[in-house]
Amino acid sequence: MGSCVDNSRIDDLIVALATRVGVGVRDLPVAGSSPEPQSPKALSIGTFFIAQGVDVHIGLNAPISGSP
Repeated sequence: MGSCVDNSRIDDLIVALATRVGVGVRDLPVAGSSPEPQSPKALSIGTFFIAQGVDVHIGLNAPISGSP
């Protein structure tokens, strides 16, 4: 739904949807995912959404990934 600077807009949408249907944000079937984060700010963005009640998945590569 856009670049990482659109996170506040995404949060506004999620809060508006929750308000409209009369439930909490954590009760909505929404989740955020960053399968291959390109910068450390993906972790802070994920933390923001966790604080809002959204399930978050951040995929991090293990320090040892096997043979090439």
